Amino acid sequence: MSENKTGKYFKYAIGEILLVVIGILIALSINNWNEAQKEEALELDYLTGIKTDLESDINTAEYRISRKLHKISALHKIDSTFIPNRDIETHDISLDSIKIDYIFNRGPSFRLVSGTYKALTSNTSAGLIKNTQLFQSIQNLYEVKQASTNSVYSDLKRREEYVGWKYAKELKNSDLQTFFMDNPNKKEILADFDYYYRQQVLMCRQLMDKHELMLQIIDDINTELEQR
Repeated sequence: MSENKTGKYFKYAIGEILLVVIGILIALSINNWNEAQKEEALELDYLTGIKTDLESDINTAEYRISRKLHKISALHKIDSTFIPNRDIETHDISLDSIKIDYIFNRGPSFRLVSGTYKALTSNTSAGLIKNTQLFQSIQNLYEVKQASTNSVYSDLKRREEYVGWKYAKELKNSDLQTFFMDNPNKKEILADFDYYYRQQVLMCRQLMDKHELMLQIIDDINTELEQR
């Protein structure tokens, strides 16, 4: 009798343990599923936020590009008029419409709206973006492309300040003909102009590259959101 009771208690205890273990495993599975759902929801929130930021940046970039192209058109016109032996396309822009202080004006900078991206990367949430190629594109835009644009813009700023100091009197009182052709420092002026001209073209190209990348990222985010 005693042995039978012991055997029954032992089986009962084993059964209880198995039930507890199964319950724990089920609870862990549910918890993991809930955490995965939370992470996916947070990932989609970040992607949606970045998309919204980029849609705003697209409008700003397009305006900045249009202004840069106008400035480059003016610089083209000056270049083809005052610098000999240059095979450069001229644009439909009058020299009389170009103000001399406009030539060496760098214009406003272009900084991406980065609040969502900073929130994503500042609290170790970057791993939430499961599509690694998409995240690398986003990272490239906010880290590499922006740093490159900032560098060119800083160079333009230094050049503008240098030219503004070096030719303060000429920029204030001269017209284009006097500034470029009748100045005893003509060679230096043309060299400074040529450098500034090239930097403006470089800045415009960088803005166009960023614009293209932003459009691609938005498309990729839309695809990612549609698949969820």
